[in-house]
Amino acid sequence: MSVLRYLAIALLRIRVWLWARRRLDRRWFVALSVAIGAIELAAVAVAVILIIALAAVGVPVAAGVLVALVAVLLVPHWLAEAVAIPRGWPRLAWWLGAIDPRGDGASWAWLLEARAVACAAAPEAATARLLARLPERLDAVAVVVHGLIAVGQGDRAGGRALLASARELPEATPGAIDLAGEWLAVDAAERGAWTELLDGAAVWPVTPLRYLLEGVAARATGAAAPSDLALALRWLVAPHRWVVRRYLATRPSAPPARPASPTTAAPVDGGAPTEAAAALARAEAAPSPATVDAAIAAWAAAIDDPAWAERQAARAVVLGVAPSQAAAAVSAARDQVVARLVALAVACRAAIAADAPGLRGAVGYRARGRILDGLEVTLDRAERRVEADSRRAPIDEWRDFLAVRAAYEDAVGAPGSDLDRVAFPRANSALGAWAVWLWNQRGQHILSHAITEWLFARARAVGDAAAIEHHGSNRSLAIPS
Repeated sequence: MSVLRYLAIALLRIRVWLWARRRLDRRWFVALSVAIGAIELAAVAVAVILIIALAAVGVPVAAGVLVALVAVLLVPHWLAEAVAIPRGWPRLAWWLGAIDPRGDGASWAWLLEARAVACAAAPEAATARLLARLPERLDAVAVVVHGLIAVGQGDRAGGRALLASARELPEATPGAIDLAGEWLAVDAAERGAWTELLDGAAVWPVTPLRYLLEGVAARATGAAAPSDLALALRWLVAPHRWVVRRYLATRPSAPPARPASPTTAAPVDGGAPTEAAAALARAEAAPSPATVDAAIAAWAAAIDDPAWAERQAARAVVLGVAPSQAAAAVSAARDQVVARLVALAVACRAAIAADAPGLRGAVGYRARGRILDGLEVTLDRAERRVEADSRRAPIDEWRDFLAVRAAYEDAVGAPGSDLDRVAFPRANSALGAWAVWLWNQRGQHILSHAITEWLFARARAVGDAAAIEHHGSNRSLAIPS
């Protein structure tokens, strides 16, 4: 009897180790899943033998206790996944999560409750009850809970942004990160965003459902996809097999048709070379950094040529403009072209050097100014709120930071770019003060640490030695429990 008891304990401990190893090992995921399943079956078999033996030797009370223990080990997770969550019963989901041995207590219970609330379309009473019990200090669990609630309320984009940000918070609970990564994988699959799903494999831990969908994404994108047998094995170890089986039929999609380029285009001002006008028309029809750069190059070759100004001045006189006003007409024609190119450069974040000569430099200077002006407004708003000690709910502080960060990254482009080097000192001042305020005044240490980590990464990208030292020191601080 004692041998069987110690064997059961040893099997469960091995299972815990295999479970942790499986989160980080895609190569042996199926094999580890099979091993975990075999251990669970063996543990159940040992428990059944013990129950029968106890009943046979006349110890029914001990047998009953063991039956209850086995039920607690096996039933809560199944009931939560099969009944409480899909039916939108948050109270039952919480109780099952609280006793589920796969979880970690309150955090796991809140996550299961949030899933049930989302499935029930986030009713007001259930949502308020859940949020009232969350700790004041924001952490990854709270971010995932708020993300799921946002999804239940119909804000999938907002929920997606929150769930995607959960892994950036320090001291993240593995269960919360697994749930966020799995939801994002399912969401990407439903949208057909297979490349996005596949890219997520580099940053999200693997779960049975995510592992299956990553294989489907590889097949859909034509990447190194698993064989039919390997994909079937992934499906066998995934949950909700009846629901996700439809993805097994996914095949590589046809490449999108390339937009037809316009063959003819009217000159912008009636006197511009056809090549430059056509390049601008192509850029406006299909804006991208490449097409915008080509349009700027074509117009620079035309306008920077002194003959262009002479032709424009002569044309203005023919159209009835006084000779004394011809220069102004030429300048207006140039400004019209520059304005359209600037609008395209800003929209596409095309990398245009502001110190380039001629028209290219004029476009780059004005585009950079417009981008930085918009970013300045965003950063100034955040800075003024901190100076006024205007406090918001922790989750709203995090949403605000995500919005400011998105605006910054959209404005400056890749880390270390010229725009990044110009804009970072202003962002460092505004967001650095925000991080300090959150740490010292609000006690939101996890949120403050996440902002500091982002500033540290940006400081390294632009080579700001003072900011690297400052944020490097702050990021090394221990987060109070």
